Amino acid sequence: MRVLYNYQIDGRQLGDNEIIKRILESRKINDFDRFFRPPPENLIPLSKLKNIDKAYDMICEAKQLGYRVLIVADNDVDGVTSSAIMYRYLRQIMPHRQISYTIQSGKVHGIENFDVPDGNAGLLIIVDSINEESDYTKFVRAGWRVLCLDHHMVPDSVLNDSENLGDDFVLVSSANDYPNPQLSGAGVCLKFCMYIDYNLLTYYANDMYDLAACGIVADVSSMLSPENRYIVSNGLNNVNNYGIKKIIGSYEFNTSAIAFSIAPLVNACVRMENNDIAAKIFAEDDVDVVDECVKKGKKLKDEQVNIISKLMPDIERQIDEQQNDRTIIVEIDKQYKNLTGVIANRILGNMQRPVIVYHKSDDGSCAGSMRAVGVDDFTKYVNKYEYASCKGHELSAGFKCAPNKITVLKANLEQDLQDIEQTKTLMCDILLNPNQITADLIRNIKIINRVSGKDFEPVNIMVRSDNFVVSCFKGGQHLKVIDETGVLYIKWNDDTYEKWDCAKHIVCVGTPDVAYYGKQKYIQLILDYYEFSF
Repeated sequence: MRVLYNYQIDGRQLGDNEIIKRILESRKINDFDRFFRPPPENLIPLSKLKNIDKAYDMICEAKQLGYRVLIVADNDVDGVTSSAIMYRYLRQIMPHRQISYTIQSGKVHGIENFDVPDGNAGLLIIVDSINEESDYTKFVRAGWRVLCLDHHMVPDSVLNDSENLGDDFVLVSSANDYPNPQLSGAGVCLKFCMYIDYNLLTYYANDMYDLAACGIVADVSSMLSPENRYIVSNGLNNVNNYGIKKIIGSYEFNTSAIAFSIAPLVNACVRMENNDIAAKIFAEDDVDVVDECVKKGKKLKDEQVNIISKLMPDIERQIDEQQNDRTIIVEIDKQYKNLTGVIANRILGNMQRPVIVYHKSDDGSCAGSMRAVGVDDFTKYVNKYEYASCKGHELSAGFKCAPNKITVLKANLEQDLQDIEQTKTLMCDILLNPNQITADLIRNIKIINRVSGKDFEPVNIMVRSDNFVVSCFKGGQHLKVIDETGVLYIKWNDDTYEKWDCAKHIVCVGTPDVAYYGKQKYIQLILDYYEFSF
């Protein structure tokens, strides 16, 4: 696949201040303070969330009558932070014994296959997930009232107010005719708690912005949304949750910390089927419990890395057999089925072409994950065949295929893509010389990058160099290039350093940062893309 890279600004003759000015101009940011210090007016009125008043009535009823409240979390960062927001908030206004939370094992979505809880019925609060109407009916028939706080597309069976649910089911969703459909589940939960505060004349929700920020960023919600930017900015400025503090340690709490420290740890817990550990990190107050959960989470993350490392030789063998193919399809053992997504991401980063990673079920059917680049919508190529499907986003989705059809699918995809010029366009903000990447410049860029995310990518820099040394970090898992000026270029999860030993030139694009390795301070560029030449 061809990678086309370009830059918005040639900054090789510019000073630090002019570089920042030109970057802001190219991104059409005219009001620096309002964009990077967003005002409270960015919050959409609470009443714009449909049914929020009915949801409040449910909480009041549970509080007054003293019946059981059970919160069901979804199994990702947005899900566990949504659960933590509701759990921590409700314990401020109700007796602790009334409130509990749970999370399903594995990667099951919402209340799919979730049994009616034992004991007395009460209020079931389902966060960051939506299911079909039929999934809720059994709870209502068992005497439960159900409150769903979500942001996903609402199924017609739920949206049409089914008679089977009646007043015992209430949905509050940013996907239900709300001005900011990019608000994540944690954002919806935060705003619902703010609504309760408004009615009770309390301010407990103010302590939950950091959790909402994690959910919004990790769920890849748009950072061009003024409301999202306000919530995230406020959360980054006010870190209250001990679990967040424990994960990031001495590092700054910013969107990069969420994307590259918090999210990977939570995802590793889920992939290794220890969802309860992820949920406890953010919900519990006991520091000993949280410390132990974070410790276990980091261990699970290391185990995941070790498993993938053991799988890579066989995966690389399969990739080698498809070097010239338009699509790479890789099989792994079903005991590692929860790792298909992370493996697909790794292959995609190295190969830059559509990837399917699957495992075989006992009946011979295939299931796994798809990741793609170089085409507008890879799902349409898979879904045109009745025996296969991709459900999710255009370039990132779950994958299924009927028994004994994977070879046929592979052949058909190769045929479909043979006349398609697969290209990836990589546009960066500015072209600089290595010696222009200073600590002062990085400090200013990090102010911009602090609230980066979907639709507002971090500022990235293109650099060209002819004098450098190629090596790797300890263990050989990460590529390391040191420029003659001392700038360190890093490509995580890239073990190809031996191939570039005699390279004469490098063009690379990445995000600048300052880091310490031991006692040595380094100016570094975390690479999105690089290209060596001889």
